Amino acid sequence: NLLIYPAEHVIYGEYMYEVWDEEMIKHLLGFFMPENMRIDVVSKSFAKSQDFHYEPWFGSRYTEEDISPSLMELWRNPPEIDVSLQLPSQNEFIPTDFSIRANDISNDLVTVTSPTCIIDEPLIRFWYKLDNTFKLPRANTYFRINLKGGYDNVKNCILTELFIHLLKDELNEIIYQVSRLSFIKNEILLLPKFWLIIFFILD
Repeated sequence: NLLIYPAEHVIYGEYMYEVWDEEMIKHLLGFFMPENMRIDVVSKSFAKSQDFHYEPWFGSRYTEEDISPSLMELWRNPPEIDVSLQLPSQNEFIPTDFSIRANDISNDLVTVTSPTCIIDEPLIRFWYKLDNTFKLPRANTYFRINLKGGYDNVKNCILTELFIHLLKDELNEIIYQVSRLSFIKNEILLLPKFWLIIFFILD
């Protein structure tokens, strides 16, 4: 990319839009209509009476059929529009203030080489370490949930797996927005512990 873009634009060069062309966007959106749509249905079972075509490279069986005119007409003129079909709201995790840096830190913190426990309670421990090397407005968070006894028997095992799936489902919307910013997100299950790791920019 350094051969194409200046150094200050090398990261977002091919994603940057220098010209706003409203007419071109309207022209492009004009192609998003039922007549230009193709639906691919993947299934292990089809009616045996169907006449199959065979894909020449892999030998996969497939069929082709037109979408019914009544369904096409319904898509052209829907009786109502689902209110959930709208553009997503602005990603609140996009940083705008990069001035939060550890430039003015005390000498006591400079010499600290290991994390310090700043909250120590029966149900939670919180460890913190300031980045005194790169001094960037970035936070690396590691959440460890101890699953003591979570796999001692069949019932506990099922409840633990259910809890993990519910937790991931509950966090999915937030985690998705974080992942869109190319920040690192990971879930690691190391029995009997569950780790949720997120790196992000402070703002």
